[in-house]
Amino acid sequence: MALQTGVLKFTGRMDNVIGYRRNGKYFLRSMPDKVRQTAPTRRAARHFGIASRKGKLVRKAVRPYLDMRYDGTLVNRLNKLFIQAGRDNFPNLRGFHFNKHTGIEKLFVDQPIFTTNGTLHIPAQELLPQGNNTHIELRLIATRISFAENRVISTDVSTAIIELNDDKPFNGIAMNIPIEGEGTLMVVLQYRSCKMSMGQLYPSGDRRYMAADVISITVPAEELTATAFLKATRKRFAFRKSSSPSSRAAERTPGSPSSSSQTKGQIGHPPPSLRVAQSSPGSPSPSLRGPRGPA
Repeated sequence: MALQTGVLKFTGRMDNVIGYRRNGKYFLRSMPDKVRQTAPTRRAARHFGIASRKGKLVRKAVRPYLDMRYDGTLVNRLNKLFIQAGRDNFPNLRGFHFNKHTGIEKLFVDQPIFTTNGTLHIPAQELLPQGNNTHIELRLIATRISFAENRVISTDVSTAIIELNDDKPFNGIAMNIPIEGEGTLMVVLQYRSCKMSMGQLYPSGDRRYMAADVISITVPAEELTATAFLKATRKRFAFRKSSSPSSRAAERTPGSPSSSSQTKGQIGHPPPSLRVAQSSPGSPSPSLRGPRGPA
């Protein structure tokens, strides 16, 4: 690969040269004259596509509700977990860090406990020093994802504020969030340190005091297989049946009765569009649209 050193750098294809960016630098590579894919290569590409779409669905469900810096490694870290788990298995995402620098386990001495009824318990404890910050913002995110239908079903958010006061001990807190519904349930806890100024809370932006972890995940049995996911994401194509030379000649003859009947038999109804993702009222949940049918 060649490093781009000019003033104008680019990404994408230009003739037989491809420009791309990696780790903040721009490189060039030439296009291959011919690509030969063996059966194992095509199989690996298909599995990688499945893992990438699953990782994208997780990001679309959670990322819009996180108030933290963008992590450029998030895509690769999620895809790697789905690839390692295999097409018919689901990775254990519990404890996954959306911020690779800090986890919830580093910010609480006694770890939060999420129960099956949708309640998050944070035990009473001595909170760790947060620099010159005065408050902690906690955001609990519960999302339902259907990997079989390739859509986000719903997302709910609950927020709580903890005041950091040396004279007042932290006696614990409980947060509730609805978790009923179908599909895979994923619960994420976001932690941000903030500072009070003129009656307003401002996030510190210090990644040492900022975390977002998956604290609970429940996967139904039907979501574990890749067959249903493939059916939801596979594009369908319609091909016209081959006809004999006599029938093709009849099609070109104006006023031929066989021409009108054959044309009528070949016109079908377009497949319906995939269902648009739904979210809970009042929340800015992203909508995932599947491939549309012909207009």
